[in-house]
Amino acid sequence: MKYKVLLICAVCYFSSIYAVWQELPNMNFRSLRLLALKDAKNIWRLADGTMYKWENNNWTSKGKVSEAARAGLFVDLSVGVDNAAYVMVYDERSEETNIYRFDGMSSRKVHTLKGGATAMAAVNSNNIWINRVELDGSNIRKAMGLFHWNGKTWKQRGDGSFSGIKIGRDGVLIGIKDMTMLMWDGSPRKDWRKLYTFSQTYATYAPGNPAVVDKNNIWIVNTSKASQFYNPYQWNAKRKTWIRRGGIRAAQVAAGRDGTILLASFTETGPSGEGNFSILKWTNKPAQIKKEHTVKVEKREPRAS
Repeated sequence: MKYKVLLICAVCYFSSIYAVWQELPNMNFRSLRLLALKDAKNIWRLADGTMYKWENNNWTSKGKVSEAARAGLFVDLSVGVDNAAYVMVYDERSEETNIYRFDGMSSRKVHTLKGGATAMAAVNSNNIWINRVELDGSNIRKAMGLFHWNGKTWKQRGDGSFSGIKIGRDGVLIGIKDMTMLMWDGSPRKDWRKLYTFSQTYATYAPGNPAVVDKNNIWIVNTSKASQFYNPYQWNAKRKTWIRRGGIRAAQVAAGRDGTILLASFTETGPSGEGNFSILKWTNKPAQIKKEHTVKVEKREPRAS
């Protein structure tokens, strides 16, 4: 039996995707309380009681919120689909929680609620979620539960006390409660579903705000056994675990409905803790990789008679 051996050499090009944190130019600042965005064109931050919007390549002041927003313990920020920024502030002096709306041109108070609140998420002026509590000074005395504003009235939609809530573009609500991350798809017939319970040892920042694009794209900043600093983590919904996305010293992470992920990173510049914040963007970059493959093919020929 005879065999003919052919060597076929092929050169293949294929594209691979890798992700990196890319620092955005000219967005550095010295003070930050909260960062939020609707998309890459609608980015807001709260600092020293003042709202700022990134426009015309500059952080532009859009007005003062209140003294409580500068020094208060319970403050939260969301950017709605209407491009407006919603700020929740608990005022310890009046023992009230106020919600303000900034549209870039003007601002107004849209809600005043008796008692305290620890977290808020806003889609628009007719779709706002808030976690209400009874406070004794700065201490939580009693959890009142999660409430939803439907444009006409507030209705309770959950028990317990959430330390962070955010809504994805798919309408799914993600909340952090008692070191556990929960999900609710908005259906009145379904309860909150547990996604993950954080470690008491290393997840010291778990009681905070998640950053949510949708139910499959969730981010937090957290500590780990391997790092003493806060690092960015992305939720892997398939494996039900967190993946650390770089050893960056992170302060906050925020997500937009277009999939934009922004990270506020702090760098100390002095011995007393002073420093600067920079904004980093999670970016998927294509890279063309060249590989040579040698393929050995054996072709069998019939024996000559």
